[in-house]
Amino acid sequence: MKRSHFGELFIIISLLFGLYIWIVNHSEGSMRVLLRLAFIVKGVWLLATPALSDDFYRFLWDGNMLVMGQNPYAILPSAYPNLPYFTELNSPNYYTVYPPVNQFIFGLVAWLSCNNTLIGIVTLRVLILLADWGNIYWIKKIASRLGLSPRIVLWYAFNPLIIVELIGNLHFEAIMIFFLLGMFYRVLKTMESPKTWRYTNGISIALWYSLAVSTKLIPLLLAPVLIRFLGWSKAFFILAVSGIIFALAWIPLIDSQVIHNVWSSVDLYFQKFEFNASIYYIIRALGFWLTGFNIIQWSGGGLGIVSLVCILLLAWGKYDSIIIKNTTKLSEQIFIIALFSFSTYYFNATTVHPWYITTIVVFSLFTSYRFVLIWSWATMMSYHAYRQSVVNEDVYWIVLEYCIIFVVLSYELIVRILESKHYQK
Repeated sequence: MKRSHFGELFIIISLLFGLYIWIVNHSEGSMRVLLRLAFIVKGVWLLATPALSDDFYRFLWDGNMLVMGQNPYAILPSAYPNLPYFTELNSPNYYTVYPPVNQFIFGLVAWLSCNNTLIGIVTLRVLILLADWGNIYWIKKIASRLGLSPRIVLWYAFNPLIIVELIGNLHFEAIMIFFLLGMFYRVLKTMESPKTWRYTNGISIALWYSLAVSTKLIPLLLAPVLIRFLGWSKAFFILAVSGIIFALAWIPLIDSQVIHNVWSSVDLYFQKFEFNASIYYIIRALGFWLTGFNIIQWSGGGLGIVSLVCILLLAWGKYDSIIIKNTTKLSEQIFIIALFSFSTYYFNATTVHPWYITTIVVFSLFTSYRFVLIWSWATMMSYHAYRQSVVNEDVYWIVLEYCIIFVVLSYELIVRILESKHYQK
């Protein structure tokens, strides 16, 4: 189904979410059978061309650059308008910002597919399906370590947002999540047995973390979280080793011009791109009212700073009395802080595509918070913007989406605060 058919798309997604909730809450079959069913559902997408996103064309274009011996960070697609996939690119005048792990995979896929789009799509999807299966493995392992029911993995396995955006639309959050879960599993082991700490443990955590950051930059937000739960000395070692590995991953493709190109695209992201935002759109409206023009060049970066400050305060424990119950285990607290760190960033971001939410869906599984599951449905309202050939957002859909999210979040926070006060008595 094309994303321009928003009405039909949203009705189908809503029905699938209803079925999803029923399956998780009422199914009594064996876990193995249910997970096999989830894998079959995802496997149905194997030969499908993504209908809701065209980002995969940029993946294949970047990969072709590597196969041709060119540096994708140094070349604008608009400089090569006759190459395959150019006409399908949504941002031909911007340098790529996909980190090195992505580029390695893009290059491998392009080399295997030889400009055959279907083979490229299938290869990308097989890799993402493998990562998805790995995510299920890690979720079960972490649930076992936290003493949670292994059935929480069903909230991931059957989530329509996960299936549509990661499997269907080929977004690499699936691979980033795989690396992040590997990191968290090792962090939990270190937290449970701090006296058995060895530098090899830190190197292992750093390897998983650097691979996640080398897939998507967003896990950088977790640095303060690691400091809080592992302590300064361990976290500093892990972050230092991660920085070295991250830098080494860039060496084959990096030079001063590439740094400038990547930075220019990242800067444009914060100062030009805007989609499905919440707090930013309120500030933008105030800016129009006060100045008569779009103040994104200031508000985008300003909200980024606000997010950073809030994330540091979260890691420092300043909001613990609001978001964490007194009875919450330390091993759950790390996921709560990670969840709210990412959520804070997205609430302040200028651009929030639906697939961004998949990461916090996974974090929420290890907590008692469920507002993200509602968010994973509500974010699909953002596809209303594609009803026409030109992206055009309707403020009423945006308001409805975030009102639902903030109402559910507020309810959960109020209940948590009241429960904490009752426990103190």
